[in-house]
Amino acid sequence: MVVRLASGERIAYLAWPGPSDARPVLLLHGLSRTSWSWLPVARRLAGRYPLAAPDLRGHGASDAPREGYDLESLALDMLTVVAAQGWGAAVQGPPVVVAGHGFGAIVAVEAARLEPASISGLVLVDGGWEDVGETSRLSPSELLAAIADPPEVLASMDAYLAIAESSIPGPGTPTRSARREQRSSSDTPGTSRRSSVPRSCVVSSRPSMRTSRSSRWLGSRSR
Repeated sequence: MVVRLASGERIAYLAWPGPSDARPVLLLHGLSRTSWSWLPVARRLAGRYPLAAPDLRGHGASDAPREGYDLESLALDMLTVVAAQGWGAAVQGPPVVVAGHGFGAIVAVEAARLEPASISGLVLVDGGWEDVGETSRLSPSELLAAIADPPEVLASMDAYLAIAESSIPGPGTPTRSARREQRSSSDTPGTSRRSSVPRSCVVSSRPSMRTSRSSRWLGSRSR
């Protein structure tokens, strides 16, 4: 399913029906994941609760514009999905429980801050709100300064590439694997540690997973 934002971007999401009198649940994935990461949970809740699992912008089947990745915009995207499902205060629908994993938990907290009447509860998995001052003993500005790259790295792309190239071993510099080989050889003079398994016996196999996704437009969207 897809909802189109007022700015034109499209947010894709999966949805499962549930009883009309049950509390709806919104499932938000973390960074570099998609709505499909919630599938094991959805299998257990589908039919018992109405569910929706969106792809954050820039993830999965959602559009990936060049802007709009600030926390407020991401939370508003999710609230638009909530309204498209007929949930939340904006459409006089029932409030939702929002479950977020990792970065999705942070987006969930922001959504609750922006529109508390639409959120009845939060489930925060390995993420969410954290008091920076309490955990780090630093102010937000001090913490950002501590983790930021040195100014010269950000001066220009040429400066960044020059620093990156300086960290690449030049000709004659032993590589990491060569240094490992030297260390193993030094343990037993005249020998080197090698795997006893013939290279032809080492097989790497990854099963391919193909999924088909059907999308249609709902509510304020075109069908």
